[in-house]
Amino acid sequence: MPKNENICVIGISARAFAQSFVAAGFTVTAIDRFGDTDLQRIANTELFPNSADWSAPLAAAGKMPWVAAGGVENRIELIEQFESRHCGPSPSAYRRLRDHVALLGELSSSGFTTPETRAQVDCTVLDAKSARRWLWKPFDSAAGLGIDRVDAASLRSERRGSWRRGYWQRFVPGDVFSAAYVSDQSGNSQLLGVCRQFSGPRWGAPRPFQFVGGVGPVDIPPAVTRELQRLGDWLTTHIGVCGVWSVDWVMADRRPCVLEVNPRYAANMELLERALGISIAELHIAGCRGKVDSLQLRSPPERIGKAVVYADRPCRIDERLRGVCGRKQNRKLTWIADLPAGGQRLVRGEPVLTVFAAGPTELTVAERLQTRRRAVHSCLC
Repeated sequence: MPKNENICVIGISARAFAQSFVAAGFTVTAIDRFGDTDLQRIANTELFPNSADWSAPLAAAGKMPWVAAGGVENRIELIEQFESRHCGPSPSAYRRLRDHVALLGELSSSGFTTPETRAQVDCTVLDAKSARRWLWKPFDSAAGLGIDRVDAASLRSERRGSWRRGYWQRFVPGDVFSAAYVSDQSGNSQLLGVCRQFSGPRWGAPRPFQFVGGVGPVDIPPAVTRELQRLGDWLTTHIGVCGVWSVDWVMADRRPCVLEVNPRYAANMELLERALGISIAELHIAGCRGKVDSLQLRSPPERIGKAVVYADRPCRIDERLRGVCGRKQNRKLTWIADLPAGGQRLVRGEPVLTVFAAGPTELTVAERLQTRRRAVHSCLC
């Protein structure tokens, strides 16, 4: 793989994928919504808060190849417009994977477990109790934003117009997991690992299903591992995914119940990268351009977790917070990332930064993350 190759990373938050490429020897141009200071230190960073404006910097990048982080899956026209330079699945693969009703129907017909998923639900036959068994998911959601449990208020006629911009999925209780894969042009796929995801108000997120972070890799039963590998093989063969990608799932009757497929880099992949000592960037490029050699992955001695810290009140990023973060950077595991510029003002519910932790068990990691979340909140003014 050529070193010092230029590459463009684009997404709502490009920092984690960009870091992986820089560590692999690439020169990175990053286009994202936040332009945080740690991203600016390692990459030529262009700030574009509105994804509708992403086509302009991609066009200005000339012949530079580019890769997708979170949010690009909702802008398939970008992949079509710049397909010749895109390192990732084809636009047709994206379209099939983002047609959630059809895709989950195909998976169910092929013997995989999926929740009931519909384009429409007859609201006239739903009462408040039965409505609570459904989730409404917008087509253009990212990081769990916009996902809602249906309730009595949602059934009022004035809310129904927005439902045409999303789909309905039967709620499946339980923790959500993310399975990370790499697939190549020869039709091979490999399960890299599984992370348990954190979301919602328990972790300080303002919305019920909003992404916060996760911990991994987590141990799962051998039968579940085999089923997840079979799922990866099916999606690689039938859809044509390539590079790194992920599947969100919930355990149901001792089997993985597939909720959604993300055909691009996923936020918790950096946890596997740190814990397993692999290069997600190198795997992605190898998968998109040729063949990936089989990896011998072993369970690491430590689990690694991360959590996005959301502002619990209107605040300003000042030197007190930046000083605390700076002192922590010298530790073996850097536990702060996505640090905003000094003086930046945030409203309640906006992301402040990301904290990391390591430990021998999932519980230890979760407790350390919560402690570090509280430490960040104590520095906000």
